[in-house]
Amino acid sequence: MRKKGIVIKLISCFLVAIIVPLTFLSIMSIQKSHSVLTDNMQLTSFQTLKESKNSFELYLKNLGQQLNILTRKNELKHMEDSGSLEDNVTAIEDSIVAALKTTEGALRGYYATNSGKVVTAWYTVENGKNIPHHTLENDDYTDKPWFKNAIGSSYRSGVYAIFTEPYIDPTTNRLIITVSQEVKANKEQVGCVAIDISFDEIKKFVQNINLLNTGYVLLANADGTILVDNNRNTFIKSSLTTLPNWNDIKDQNQVNTQINLNGQTVNVVIFNDEITNWKLVGVVSEKEISDSLNTIVYFTLGTALIGIILGIIIAIAVTTMIKRKLNYMNKAVSDVAKGDLSKNIQLIGNDEFTDLANNFNKMITSVSILIRNVDSASHALLKSSDEIATISSETSDSTKNVFAAISDVAHSTTNQAHRIQEASIHVDNLGSILAETNAYINKQLSPGTQDPLDTDPSSVFNDIFTRATASTNIAITKVENIAADSEEVAAAAEEVSDLTKNVNQSLIKLDEHTEELKYMAKDLKAALSHFKLKE
Repeated sequence: MRKKGIVIKLISCFLVAIIVPLTFLSIMSIQKSHSVLTDNMQLTSFQTLKESKNSFELYLKNLGQQLNILTRKNELKHMEDSGSLEDNVTAIEDSIVAALKTTEGALRGYYATNSGKVVTAWYTVENGKNIPHHTLENDDYTDKPWFKNAIGSSYRSGVYAIFTEPYIDPTTNRLIITVSQEVKANKEQVGCVAIDISFDEIKKFVQNINLLNTGYVLLANADGTILVDNNRNTFIKSSLTTLPNWNDIKDQNQVNTQINLNGQTVNVVIFNDEITNWKLVGVVSEKEISDSLNTIVYFTLGTALIGIILGIIIAIAVTTMIKRKLNYMNKAVSDVAKGDLSKNIQLIGNDEFTDLANNFNKMITSVSILIRNVDSASHALLKSSDEIATISSETSDSTKNVFAAISDVAHSTTNQAHRIQEASIHVDNLGSILAETNAYINKQLSPGTQDPLDTDPSSVFNDIFTRATASTNIAITKVENIAADSEEVAAAAEEVSDLTKNVNQSLIKLDEHTEELKYMAKDLKAALSHFKLKE
């Protein structure tokens, strides 16, 4: 099985240590970025639309202020009950035209009385000059929506004026709205003043509101019908009533929510205008987040890729350095394994590898000293084994001589004991003969028998027998003592013989151990012969 190199292992560890945190951080960063972008999108779209709503209200207030100024004119309050009607109409014309000039998108102005008189004023531009025009008609406008709704209108966000919904102007065939406010004299409603304004101005204002990069703004009336659409609108068609939570949000003054429309998550912001009761609707799709998030994802992935590449380069550099030092140390260890203890590892640096090399050098020095000591000990062992063998051989020879001498002594002692036993037998026989002789003599010399000799023969024989017997007894005692001593000598000889045999056996074993020591010493010298030691 092919082994894995340390470089591959270290690079793998480096890559795991780099890729796992980077992946985790990238995922967390993307998720956090998505959350932050969503929050920022909601906050930004909410703040932007809020500012747009304030600007829209300011525009409506300006329109309402123009009408409020007109309602304070005496020529309007007392057109029929004070002064010349013609002069009053001319003054009304001038006042309405002045208001039209300062109102963006204003087309014409009206002043209709409860009595059925209507003054219509407008101006044209000829040769760079504003030329005012007016008409005075007897017509009942009290049934007009802008007239009826203006009567008794409440104060709303700084204005009393009311605003109609867009409708087609029969004169110009343009989409317009009419802003109107009642006129009072002596706290009595006497008529109504109104201005027709092109709805294009409001439409332009709404469509020019940008929410971030992809968002847009719609304008809807109180019922949810869309008054101003947007070309980028692909989510809400014709009416806000298509929103899934319309019943929950239609009566709220401001809404900031996320809704799933056409399979996409859409952030919807709604502000209700207090003057017109219209609704500014801001729509920002998830694409706004995805575009920004994709940028973050690409940047994060690019950074992670750069980090991985740098990590690989660093890993290769570090592992190559480590491998080079390990190879150098491995070569030294291999030389030591082959018996070369004469080399040192020379590493430059101040790290664990340098410490390992220094400790390795100290170990090699200690091993060299130990091998020298072992070599000296093997020489001494071999010399001692030779001396022991010589002594053992000499001891064995001496023991053999002693054993031979003791064997001869034991043999001689045994033979002597046999002879003494035989002598003892002969002495016993002699005693028996002497006894018989003594008996015979005593018989012959019994009373009545005459001894021819002068001396008493029986006393002589008795004396001889007594002496012979005493000598025989002494001889027997000495023979017995000698025999006993011979037996003790024989027993001692046997013990010495046994001891000699034991000594011989011990010497044989000593010879065997001595031979083993010789072989061990030779093997040790042979084993140490291939080591190359430091000088």
